[in-house]
Amino acid sequence: MRRGFLGEEEVDAAVFRILRTKLRFLTRTDPQDYPQDLVAAAEHRTLARRVAEESVVLLKNEADVLPLDGSEIRSLALMGRLIDEDNTGDRGSSYVNPPYLISPLAGFREYLGPTVEILAEKGDDLEAVRRAARKADVVVVVTGFRYDDEGEYLHADGGMPRNESEKQAPFGIKGGDRYPLGLKPGDIAVIRAAVSENPRTVVVLVGGGAVTMEEWKQEVPAVLTAWYFGMEGGRALPRVLFGDVNPSGKLPVTIPVDETQLPPFDPYAQEVEYDYYHGYTLVDKRGEEPAFPFGFGMSYTKFAYSDLQVLTPEITAAGELRVQVKVANTGPRAGKEVVQMYVGFENSRVDRPIRLLRGFHKIDLAPGESMPVELSVSAADLAWYNLEQMRWEIEPMEYSVWVGGSSRTRDLRRASFRIVE
Repeated sequence: MRRGFLGEEEVDAAVFRILRTKLRFLTRTDPQDYPQDLVAAAEHRTLARRVAEESVVLLKNEADVLPLDGSEIRSLALMGRLIDEDNTGDRGSSYVNPPYLISPLAGFREYLGPTVEILAEKGDDLEAVRRAARKADVVVVVTGFRYDDEGEYLHADGGMPRNESEKQAPFGIKGGDRYPLGLKPGDIAVIRAAVSENPRTVVVLVGGGAVTMEEWKQEVPAVLTAWYFGMEGGRALPRVLFGDVNPSGKLPVTIPVDETQLPPFDPYAQEVEYDYYHGYTLVDKRGEEPAFPFGFGMSYTKFAYSDLQVLTPEITAAGELRVQVKVANTGPRAGKEVVQMYVGFENSRVDRPIRLLRGFHKIDLAPGESMPVELSVSAADLAWYNLEQMRWEIEPMEYSVWVGGSSRTRDLRRASFRIVE
């Protein structure tokens, strides 16, 4: 406040919001009891599985390898060091301790039953990997990261790196911000050994963020990212791969070709200053093509966008932009699509992103079905912050609006609107 960055009334308003929330919960009786049998109740287990299913992002599916046809499969090789792990992510502040956890191996055994042979190889014996891959009708490699690869910073012996070689050693740090962003060399070797013997190899990535994959991506026909998929994840995974569930997840991050497409990163820096751009706004500004763009995610069906209309072509600073687009399921399966709306600032008098996500809506369409989808955003949410004037400003000018299935230009339809004084 003394330096003029924040007014006393703004501080008072922020404090009042905190106090109001505290008083609301302190002075009201909770209307619900929480008996022990609520933990992992049937409806909660179903919800956990559905969340895992709908969060899976299909990144690649050449030659329609997926979904798998259960009637054609008599043996399945399940590989990778994470196939039988209790792996829910960070062991720090986000750590949860569910009453049970279904691993991918347990989930596939339950789903496929005794009629399908599961060849489980969770080690790094490459000859064993090759033998199993040769014998199987299809290979699923579950690989990625655990809490000790990424998460809250923790070195192997509980301290900081002891010397320069430890600092430079890839994956020498237990926990912390993961770097480099690719898989470990041993995990890549397992993928390559499997696909060298069986072209029907599917890679499932587990982890809390983007994974670069340029070293091996072109060698495998199908890639999905399942994140940390929770206690029901092992049941969700085969349901997605065998088509009981059509994948509908979209990337909440940009997956770069390599780390040069991201802001520079030094895990040992005592101080760092980043500029305005990161993620999809950075690659857009540079005109680069990432490995997979923000908002991207494939399906077992196809969606077509048409007839983008701006319902409010001219609005005031107190108004709301409303657009409508027609989305059709042109493929053979029912599926869900996340319709995304971005706003562009090409005519701004200040440096602003090429476009920013400003709305999205998930829809469910049967094969051949189409529907109009309306999206909206208030003019106030298109403001920029003027540091010199210490205030948000809404620019009167022409804006672009982009609607489609990801942040990538070729996946979007474009129109324009104006904010007037």
